[in-house]
Amino acid sequence: MRKTLNGVDYEKTPSRKIRWENTAEWERNKMRAEKLISSTSPRGIWEITENGRQYFAAWKAKLNR
Repeated sequence: MRKTLNGVDYEKTPSRKIRWENTAEWERNKMRAEKLISSTSPRGIWEITENGRQYFAAWKAKLNR
């Protein structure tokens, strides 16, 4: 990701978190709430659920149209 992220991504937020890490946490929580990833996986593991697989398949099909 080093080549993808820019200087702003490494800045700290007002809550003193590194911006890209904070964004990843929010996205993880959003995907968990939408049941796209498991809420029971061990820390650091983002395990895709069947709902997540179906969501991705639909998204991929939409792109291929």
